[in-house]
Amino acid sequence: MSKSNGHSNGPELKTLIVRIIAGFLGFMMIFSIIVVAVQSYANMATDLKVGDEIDVGLYYGSELAESFTADASKGFRIEIPCGESFLSFDDADGVKSVSIANGENLSKTEYSFTRAEEGAGVSVGGYRVMLSSYSTKVGANSKNDNIILFRPTGETTGTFNADNIRAYIERISDTVKRLDSYAAPAYIDGQYFICLGGFASAELAENFLDAFKVSYNCEASIIEPDKNVYSVIDHKTGTLLCHFSGIDSLYLTPVANENFTSLTGGTYFGRLRFENKGGEFQIINTLYMEQYVASRLSTEVDTSWNAEALKAVATVIRTNAYGSLDADSPHKNENFDLCSTAHCGVYHGCGSVDDNAINAVDATKNTVIKSDGKLINALYGSTYGGATISLADAYGEGMSEKGKYLVEVLSAWEDFEDRSGGRWTAEINPSELYDLLSNRISDCPLRGNVKEINTVKRSESGVYVTEIEFVDIFDNKLTVKGSEVIRNILTGFVKSAAFSVGIAGDEVSEITLHYNSDTKETVSSETKLTLSGAYGNFVFVGRGQGSGLGMSLNGVNDLVNKGYSYENAYVDIIKTYYKDVSVETLVTDEGAV
Repeated sequence: MSKSNGHSNGPELKTLIVRIIAGFLGFMMIFSIIVVAVQSYANMATDLKVGDEIDVGLYYGSELAESFTADASKGFRIEIPCGESFLSFDDADGVKSVSIANGENLSKTEYSFTRAEEGAGVSVGGYRVMLSSYSTKVGANSKNDNIILFRPTGETTGTFNADNIRAYIERISDTVKRLDSYAAPAYIDGQYFICLGGFASAELAENFLDAFKVSYNCEASIIEPDKNVYSVIDHKTGTLLCHFSGIDSLYLTPVANENFTSLTGGTYFGRLRFENKGGEFQIINTLYMEQYVASRLSTEVDTSWNAEALKAVATVIRTNAYGSLDADSPHKNENFDLCSTAHCGVYHGCGSVDDNAINAVDATKNTVIKSDGKLINALYGSTYGGATISLADAYGEGMSEKGKYLVEVLSAWEDFEDRSGGRWTAEINPSELYDLLSNRISDCPLRGNVKEINTVKRSESGVYVTEIEFVDIFDNKLTVKGSEVIRNILTGFVKSAAFSVGIAGDEVSEITLHYNSDTKETVSSETKLTLSGAYGNFVFVGRGQGSGLGMSLNGVNDLVNKGYSYENAYVDIIKTYYKDVSVETLVTDEGAV
């Protein structure tokens, strides 16, 4: 019997062992996946937190925000510029969506709060009861049996005591709820108060205060709507979380050191700084330089590109960002370092940042491009049409010393032909062209419709027009020199100065560049084109977009795809586009960052 049992249990035991081993291997596989995922998250959260912190203007000037709502999975804390914590939302009823608005009567919208129309239903009222002290009328056995003064004694102005004021609010919470209102901390001109409710009118505020005084002896006042106030609001419930007045700015920081999102779109690293500008807010995103570079890289290019191309672009972005941190930065007077528009480089936050971007930034961490020991102005564009241009050809010989590293490069490896913006055609009639030139050029010598356009001079490659002549029907002539001057005069009409031009039906010449990926040599040939367009109109046929100065982003990836891909090839790629430069680690007064 035992022998029979032994035979019958053998396969079962083997099956059990196999299952245990398979289960263990499956667990290890899942554990490995979790570890990789955690490490990947950790890279995004920590590896990019090096170097300097910078301030990026999101809303400023004529684009101030009426209000703003942010969301973080574990909540926020509110801080004043001294860095002392006032209220942490990680343990304040689980508040995860926070709106910043002013102190006027406000109505809740899907994404934030806006000024309420007169007589409209109000989510957060502008009239508030400010309580500076209270004592109970019930008796000595009540939890409210002491007079509590909220004006601090012996404390430095601006140092918050979050635990203290929460305890004081808790003592009156039952009464406040019974009166269908709420209480929140308030900090006004260096003193602490309890803010009771928000009311649409002074009468409603007075009625509430009278009802409150039935239970408490108190010192309180009613304040009117104030557009200069900072109201921190729980977006979900529409109730006030805290009230600030008499401060210069206010920080909103995720408590878990995580990324946060705006309800109107956009995900961001770092924290936000709010500055009330007469009822609307200037909003600044403070983050680390490498976080900014990763965000910008993900906006500028496709992060599925070859790693060496991504490294090259990341280094260019970082170089320009550091170059904007000096005292001459155009935004210093606006209290931030860089804007979020094309002026400094389009910045949409970190919503598109992935592992490829993080790895490229981490691999080039703190690396910048220098010429003669100084950061260069690393100009670049998306597509240049097979060649770049020198600064001297773009603006004139007098500019050559301001950027001698910006020279003409034959980048025939760039596959621009089938790329958006790589090829373009523009057409304009003689009358429209005269109007355009006379409106954009002071003391324009032309007095009638343009009858002739002559290409006087081109860059050495033959790609860019560097001197052009317009002749009107009275034989008056207008000569324009410099490819960028020409492009700017014709902006909105031509996309670059890499064009050929003539009357519809004419045959014009175009220089075509060819790249041999084996020999890495470039040869040029002349191509004839017949211009198509309405009779009598001028037709421009061109390629590429922008100035043609510096690096072509698509050109970098094209070069890598044609064999220019080896370890740290990005350094040689950079030196291909910018001449006589060095790629090195940035060093500050405190040493290597």
